Amino acid sequence: MYNRSSRIPSFLLALTLLLVYIINFSPSNIVHGEKEVTEITIVHTNDIHGRIKEDNSSIGLIKVDAKIKELKEKHSNRVMILDAGDTLHGLPIIGISKGEAMIDIMNTVNYNAMVPGNHDFNYGKDRLLELSKKANFPIIATNIYKEDGERLFSPYVIKEIDGIRLGIFGLSTPETLYKTNPRNVEGLEIKSPIEEARKIIKELKYKEEVDVVIALTHLGMDKSTESQNRSDELAKQVDGIDIIIDGHSHTTLEQGKKVNDTLIVQTGEYTKNIGTINIKIDKSNGKKKIVSQGKLITKEQTKDLKEDMKLKKVIEKIEKENEKVTSKVVGKSEVMLDGERENVRAKETNLGNLIADSMIDATGADIAITNGGGIRSSIDMGEITKRDIITALPFGNYVVTKEVKGIDILKSLEYGVSDYPNPKGAFPHVGGIKFKIDTSKESGNRVHDVTIKGKKLDLDRKYVLATNDFIAAGGDNYTMFKDYKILNEYLGLDEILTSYIEKKGKINIKVGGRITEATKKTESNHNLEPSINDFSKYNKTFNDIDNSWAKSYIELLSSRNIVRGVDNNNFKPDEKVTRAQFIETLVNSLDLKKGKNKVSFRDIEEKDWYKDHIEIAASIGIVEGYGEDFMPNNYITREEMVTLVTRSLEHMNDSKNYEEKDLSFKDKDSISDWAKSSIKVSVNKELVNGLESDIFLPKEEATKAQSATIIYRMLKYMNKI
Repeated sequence: MYNRSSRIPSFLLALTLLLVYIINFSPSNIVHGEKEVTEITIVHTNDIHGRIKEDNSSIGLIKVDAKIKELKEKHSNRVMILDAGDTLHGLPIIGISKGEAMIDIMNTVNYNAMVPGNHDFNYGKDRLLELSKKANFPIIATNIYKEDGERLFSPYVIKEIDGIRLGIFGLSTPETLYKTNPRNVEGLEIKSPIEEARKIIKELKYKEEVDVVIALTHLGMDKSTESQNRSDELAKQVDGIDIIIDGHSHTTLEQGKKVNDTLIVQTGEYTKNIGTINIKIDKSNGKKKIVSQGKLITKEQTKDLKEDMKLKKVIEKIEKENEKVTSKVVGKSEVMLDGERENVRAKETNLGNLIADSMIDATGADIAITNGGGIRSSIDMGEITKRDIITALPFGNYVVTKEVKGIDILKSLEYGVSDYPNPKGAFPHVGGIKFKIDTSKESGNRVHDVTIKGKKLDLDRKYVLATNDFIAAGGDNYTMFKDYKILNEYLGLDEILTSYIEKKGKINIKVGGRITEATKKTESNHNLEPSINDFSKYNKTFNDIDNSWAKSYIELLSSRNIVRGVDNNNFKPDEKVTRAQFIETLVNSLDLKKGKNKVSFRDIEEKDWYKDHIEIAASIGIVEGYGEDFMPNNYITREEMVTLVTRSLEHMNDSKNYEEKDLSFKDKDSISDWAKSSIKVSVNKELVNGLESDIFLPKEEATKAQSATIIYRMLKYMNKI
């Protein structure tokens, strides 16, 4: 007979066994025979820079949050969320609140930790500390110290998941000291990432007894960063790091990069990807084995994710709060500030001038260049609101400074106006600099009469340039600035313009002749410097001239086989020049032929390599000896060198007019009588100048760099280059 009550215990037993089976065979806690493996998933972001909303390339944090929720459901909440910095500053949507909006969003997403990037200090260290107190997660940094020797933030955080202890420590880039305004980090010391990592790993392993060590870093791994401050070098030199979650270099690592036993991951930038790491920890048999694998989730893979309404409402609230701020009046303009597309891409405008002036005001740079394509609207006459500025400058670009050579400034101007008068997004709006465009010339040789603060552009001098991060990285094809090291990084372009307008109060800026159209004077003595077309045709260079003031002259002459290096790779620009060497260069450069006068010297033999050149120069009266000797291996002096060049011009029947002025050098009385007239001619023709503004040092022995410079200027003067 069927006994119903007897079936209940059997049912309960079966259910119990089923539950035991499910628990033990959960995907995150799997038993393989004797081995128990715990799986943990880490979601990571870096270099968000305010891209919290979805657009054509960015996933946005609403969908990042949706993906996190999906992963938590799949992995029984064994999920950790970490951010590698440059998160609290960027687009105005988070910049208006000085980062607080981003903290609210990260709190909603339930981040577990972040490391501060250099741009997270853009509001100042005190503001960052305020934000850290508003965060429901720790901001961690092992290597940032205050003046009293204490760390600015907690060095690490411990997270325990299913009995697995994960130690996460933070490392910020030492570049923060100059990749934000130095005032923002005043009083802070950012110590060596490598040394600080070694110390903290010992603490994590032996005091905290963690199973997994994770370095959350804003270091980067591109060549613009010194090797000892890069994440890949950290992995090479420091043992005991299982995973490095990195930022700063905006590097996209699709499956991460293994360096020794350390996995390095980075997502790129702007939430273009979501980073995930799958960690498997096997602690069976008293041993520990960790296997980790990185993977990026692309924008395409998130298209079907459902938006989380809670986070969406938080962002909508932020936008409403921002409206109150963007309607604030920051100044008044007595003129319409022209940001019309057809104008900012083709000519100087007063809004372009205002933006460039604000960049110089904020940075103290010599010049500023920003691209017309970055200016998206005009600002009407009357009250100026923050909304007006954000509308005109909507991209969230920030300002950087670089020290660049004059030749590359010239290249940038030539490139920027190459389509003039047709519109081009790269058209340069400038501050601190004026130049003229000759439309009758071909692109690449149009720009002339370039002055910086009223003085002629020196192609070999270095100037401090303020520009936006887009151009600095080679954007709009401004490749000439890309490889220069960044000196400093500043606030967003919109923020800098806002502060400048607030300081000025009333704006009445006009188009002031910074960029004008004028015909180039071909006979001007101011055209003796290398032109952009010279560089487009020749590219011979040497390893040892990068820091030489005469690099341009040396490269151009060597490319034309007028001067040679000591070997294929080295020129030795500071090496002294002998009389024989200079005469060889002079004769070859002008293709001089032997004259009727037969001249020979007692100390020159038939076998000497310089015999023919010296005899040519002597036969046409360019050079003389010392009695019966020539002394070819004596070093040539500056007054001798200039005299030979002037005599060469006379031999070539130079008849160009020039304004004759007396020599003003303080040491002019030390110039030999036989050289005075030659030096006066060469100085007036701008073939040569003093070693400093007021001395000539005529008896000083000339260098190879000086020799190349005067030869180049002579050839340019004679239209032979």
